[in-house]
Amino acid sequence: MLNKTYSKCACAEAIGDIDAMIAALERLRSSPRDLVVRIKTPLDASSLSASVRQLVTDSKNMVAGAMSWHSDRESGLLRALIETAMHTLASVFYHCCRLITVVDLVDNVLDAARSLRTTVEAVRVVVDAGSDLDETADNRTALLATAGLLAKSLSVLVQKARSYDFSPTT
Repeated sequence: MLNKTYSKCACAEAIGDIDAMIAALERLRSSPRDLVVRIKTPLDASSLSASVRQLVTDSKNMVAGAMSWHSDRESGLLRALIETAMHTLASVFYHCCRLITVVDLVDNVLDAARSLRTTVEAVRVVVDAGSDLDETADNRTALLATAGLLAKSLSVLVQKARSYDFSPTT
């Protein structure tokens, strides 16, 4: 998913991809001994923190794009914003798979992914509402509420990523 190109159905594709990432993380968390991944590069704390901070930025941009969305002409921009957020989530997911034994970090990534999924669903509702002003206003209010929950889960994830000690244990 790191390099996936999303089509016109970006919201639906993103929701499916988030569901797949959540399912994979839950499977790995429940049986980490089954994880046979050979990664040759060392895990870098700054890289994880940077990916998480970028996810915060990308999520904000996605919500802002949906809030200002008015027509199908802007669908390409919104699709690009969703795609960017998904690529960043995939990067965080990659780091988390490498840290699968750090259960609290995995839980925070799962919470953030679920919140992002809910936010993408709210983006889809805003886009699908069309030109009905009352419905659009209600949908944008709901989007802001989901974005607030996303911001909280991402904030916790940022703090957790910053505080994690990546030094080898002996």
